[in-house]
Amino acid sequence: MLLEIAAAAMIAAAPAPAPTSTVATPPSPAATPAPIASATPVAVAPNALTTPLREVVYNVTSSTLFDDINESYGGGETANPPSSTDIESRNGTVTVDVMAKFEDGVLGIRVFEHWKVPPLPQRFMGGVAPDGTVEFPPSTIDPVTIELLPYFATQFAPPGNLAPGTHWTVVKTYDKSVVSTDYTVTAVGAASITIHKLTTIKALGSETIDGTIAYNPSSFVPLSGKIRVKRTDIFAYGQRQQTVDLTFDRVSDTFDAAPTP
Repeated sequence: MLLEIAAAAMIAAAPAPAPTSTVATPPSPAATPAPIASATPVAVAPNALTTPLREVVYNVTSSTLFDDINESYGGGETANPPSSTDIESRNGTVTVDVMAKFEDGVLGIRVFEHWKVPPLPQRFMGGVAPDGTVEFPPSTIDPVTIELLPYFATQFAPPGNLAPGTHWTVVKTYDKSVVSTDYTVTAVGAASITIHKLTTIKALGSETIDGTIAYNPSSFVPLSGKIRVKRTDIFAYGQRQQTVDLTFDRVSDTFDAAPTP
């Protein structure tokens, strides 16, 4: 309710701009997964409130396993080994600030990512479309942020009772790739529901995203999640496989302390 009131006041002060969407550039083989989203963030009016309508903070972790399988010709110091494995891990916090809600249901979002390495916080501006599409410039927000943002969407789940077995699919086409995501409610608790997510991405390589998320449908917020992203890229000299394990857990939410209107 507070989100609706504050958003209405913001919209009255400045007409909501119409968000535009373009196709995100596919990530390079060495990059972590990029947002499945448009490259143009949702515009926020210049006089928009600097105080967020809602602020939610998460503890997050990210662990990436790289497995390279290469063909090597010849010898010498520059020859590639037939295969190599590397692991990158990090943890930190992600702060999601809901800065605006537009008349079409799009949310204006400000994100702060604060990783232990590097220690400096990073700030990004973008949006979340009503169906959960993440609209941030490519190569900005981290994969774990990409995974938790869709659950803030105003029309993320279908209307009605979200009973066990409830299922819906979101399909998006971006230039040369097709992204299909299936959501299934697997359990219903007193304060949250459990959702299984499975995404398949058909492009030059292949990618799947499989995870379990605790979601509060009454306040449009993800509570926790464990997600695995598996990506394979094929090259002339071999292939690279990436396995990314992501977790997020909500630690604070200004809506929890908000008085009932």
